[in-house]
Formats: sequence, structure tokens, C-alpha cells
Amino acid sequence: MVDPIRNVRCKNPRAVEALFHAPAQYLQHAYRWGPSVTPTPAPVTVQVRDAFDAPLEEPATSENQPEAALEVPMRPITGALCLLMVIVLSLGTVAWGGMPLFGLNASVAVQAGHTLTASIPNDLATLVPPAPPPVIELQHEGYLPLRGGVLIAPNTFKPRTSDYDLVIHFHGNVSIVRQSIEHAGINAALAVINLGERSKVYRTAYEIPGAFEALVTQIRQAVQRRGLPDPRLRRVALTAWSGGYTAIESALRTHASRADFPLDAIFVLDGLHCGFSFFDKTQLRVDNIRGFIQAAHAAAQGDFLLSLTHTQIDPITYGSTKRTAEHLLRTVGASVHRPAILEIPAHVTLPDLQGVARRLRERRMEPASDTEVGDFRVRGFRGNTKEDHAAHLLQMAATALPDLAERWRQTP
Repeated sequence: MVDPIRNVRCKNPRAVEALFHAPAQYLQHAYRWGPSVTPTPAPVTVQVRDAFDAPLEEPATSENQPEAALEVPMRPITGALCLLMVIVLSLGTVAWGGMPLFGLNASVAVQAGHTLTASIPNDLATLVPPAPPPVIELQHEGYLPLRGGVLIAPNTFKPRTSDYDLVIHFHGNVSIVRQSIEHAGINAALAVINLGERSKVYRTAYEIPGAFEALVTQIRQAVQRRGLPDPRLRRVALTAWSGGYTAIESALRTHASRADFPLDAIFVLDGLHCGFSFFDKTQLRVDNIRGFIQAAHAAAQGDFLLSLTHTQIDPITYGSTKRTAEHLLRTVGASVHRPAILEIPAHVTLPDLQGVARRLRERRMEPASDTEVGDFRVRGFRGNTKEDHAAHLLQMAATALPDLAERWRQTP
């Protein structure tokens, strides 16, 4: 018979031996540490034995000595755990695309109901994907001159390879456009072109064969001077505000529509106008926007992104941005969508807006319509003043550019 062993707990370790010999009536008091502490359960008598031995007779119980603790065999539990691990590691060998589900081949053997062994290949480190290459250090301060504009490396332009994305913006304050790109978090080089106040100067500048190609080549050289070695153009977004849209129209007729040019997105901010027919002043002369009509069909089919915004300004002598945009929607078989509830874009306050007149800085954009056909989107906003017109440039970081940022994040 194995001698009984008591599990004794006492506040004073030196009193343990004395407690073994203390009378039973004092034991209960000895197990209390203080009036505010939960008492330790009274001691029980247990016996150490093998899990498969014959059951012992149940010891007698008394008021001061509770029943013996429940004895749980450990070997069956060990065997069950081993069996569970066999099942898990067996599942790990299920092939997924030619590779085990857990990325390794495991062989398991169970011996004597409790021994588990597994072999793992030594080249496990090769299964871990390599770390991305470091960001290339560029010169972000200042700008480099271009024909009719400047090349900027925004603070968000952080390429990891020689492949780079490019945004070319026509007509707009350089600082406002740069800060809008940075606010939207677009990882791209930026060229801002300003040729004058009228749309005609933008149209004639890029109607000349080779003019747009020369601009793209000059931009590539400037990007290399900013610190990007052997730059390779990956995607291009053309953006314009007001009269700058004619530069995009001319580019679409010459170089930008070529299959080898990586045009991925077009944004026109309250700028796409169209003249009236010579014979009927109620009809648009759509030959002037033929490139945008083709672009609308391509965007509706998902080939690239085309996004237009417009106010409610009516210039009277030629087609408004609202009327022209709605005409493009009809050419792709869509009608204007005016839901009862439209999301109001967040109002962005850029650092350089602090110097802008208060009536321009605080102008809010109130949506009136939002229509999407594939990747062709037209958003109308209320307002018919010059402040409403300017807001489409000042708030481009909240209206148009988030769509570009999301598109380029999803398809790097």
C-alpha cells in the first residue's frame, strides 16, 4: 500500500511539517490566509498508481476529509492527441496547385500509442516569399521644366522598380494639383501643363503630329533625372480642368489612342464642352469630341477608366459640360441617374488653399447625379457660378482622384 500524501498549502512554508501532525479540527483553520481571502480547499488523500491498475476501494469520507480526487487515465488521452495530430498532418499533404496545403510534406508514425515523429524538408525557407525590393530614392523637392509645364515627383511617388505610372494634368495651379495627388495617395510621377486661358491653345499645341510623343519622351527624361534608373512607362492617366480638355481630345486623335500607349484613365473636371452645329444651334457639333465618344465606348466596355464631372453652368453660345456629358451617356445607351440620396464628397483643405479667397476655399460640392456604365462615370454637381467651376479643380482630391488611387492600388 502506497503511503497517503497530503496536498498541504499554508501561508508559512515552515509550518508545513507541523500541519502534517496537527489534529484534524485545526486543519480547516490553517488553510485560511485571512478574512478577505478565499480559503484553500481542505486537503484530500490521493494515491499515486498506474492508470491501468485495478480500481482501489473508495476511501471513507468524513466531515473534514472530502472524497478522493477523480483519477483520469493519461495514456488514452495521449493516444487520442496523437491520433488528432496524425489527422491534421495528413490533411497537410492535400495538394493545392501542386504544393501541399501547409507548404510541406510530413510523414507521421505513431508508436506505442504515444510517440509522434514528423519529417520536414530542410528547404522550408524557400517557401517564404522574398521581401519586396526597397523603394528607390528620388528627388522630390522642386520640379524640372517641360515644354509648357513642369515635371514633379510627388512625395507619394515611391517606385520600387524602373516601371512607373504617370499623371499628366492640363490646365491648373501646379501646387494645387500636386497636393491633390499627394492627398489622394497616388504613387505616380506628375506633369502639369499650362498653355493659356483658352481651350484653343491646348487643342492646337497637340494637333501637331509628334507633339504629344515629344512631351512623353521629355517626361521620361525628367523622371530619370529625378533619380529613377532606366524608367519604363507602365500606365498613364490624363486629367484636365476647364479648357485643358482639348489637349486630351487632340492627344486621343494622335498618339494616346495607339495600342502601344499605356493609357489607363481620363479625368475631365467641368471642362468637356462642345460647339453647336452651324446649321442647327440646338444640336451639338460632335465632330469636335469624336475622341471622347470613342473613349466613352471603350470605357463602357471596361477597357479603361473615363470620368467626367460637370456643373450646371450654361455658357449659352456653346454646349455646356452638363449637356455634353449627357450626350456621351446617350451614345453608350445610358441615361442620367439621379438617385434620391447621393453621397456628398468630403471637403478637402489643402495647404495652398489657405491663400485662396474664402468664397473659393469654403465652396462645398453638392452632387446632383451619378451615372456609371462599366468604367465610364459621369457625376453632376449643382452650382452655376465661377466659384462652383473652380471647386472642381480645388476639390479633385475628394471627387475624381480617389477613383484613380483605388484603381491603381487594385491593379499594380
